[in-house]
Amino acid sequence: MLTISTRTMTPDERAVVEGWIAAAKPPSPLRWVLFWVLGVPALAVGVAIIARLVRIALTTMFEPTRIPNVGTLGWDLYLGAGLVVLWAVLFTLTRRARRPRAGSMYRQALTTALEQGTVETLACTVADAVVIEGDGARQPALFVLDVGDGTLLVLQGLDVLALVMAGRFPNSDFSLARLPDRDEIIAVDARGDYLKPSRTRAPLTQDECFPGACAVLTGTLAELDTLLKRPAPPR
Repeated sequence: MLTISTRTMTPDERAVVEGWIAAAKPPSPLRWVLFWVLGVPALAVGVAIIARLVRIALTTMFEPTRIPNVGTLGWDLYLGAGLVVLWAVLFTLTRRARRPRAGSMYRQALTTALEQGTVETLACTVADAVVIEGDGARQPALFVLDVGDGTLLVLQGLDVLALVMAGRFPNSDFSLARLPDRDEIIAVDARGDYLKPSRTRAPLTQDECFPGACAVLTGTLAELDTLLKRPAPPR
């Protein structure tokens, strides 16, 4: 059985959301400063050093009678490679700083939810469970729970993972608090017994869609593979 209700946030839940907002703060402009002050000159000097090394190598190959000064070639190689690596690191940090829009929208959504001060509570009695394996850090495991009445609850997240590591999830009776109309799970309270999943299936394929980190689906576990299929593109 699945029962969804709405209530006021507790102080602990507000603290969790405030932590999310703080973690989603925009990147520091110092990244741009470092890139232009250090990264661009480092790339220019590094490329110049590597070009010099290439010129020396070509000279040695095609004009063996000319013996260049090779006393500092080793240091030149290390310095040139190091400067290019420094540029690559700063360039990567700067690219991340160029994507504030998604973070800004996420932060605004969390701020709005905090101002509204409400959470959704999902009280669940679970009859069966299926685990969809993850494919590493990019996509952790998904837990699909049969909560009765032809309804499935799909869960994923750090709170769920903590219970899994403690041997308490999937659970026959639990409740969770989440932000209204969002996937963010604030807390999970497992009250029942550990429920061994009836099966574990392979990770999601390219033909299947990610249902969400806290999603309610209409269907049964026997229909799970069909429910996850992506809709066919219009012809």
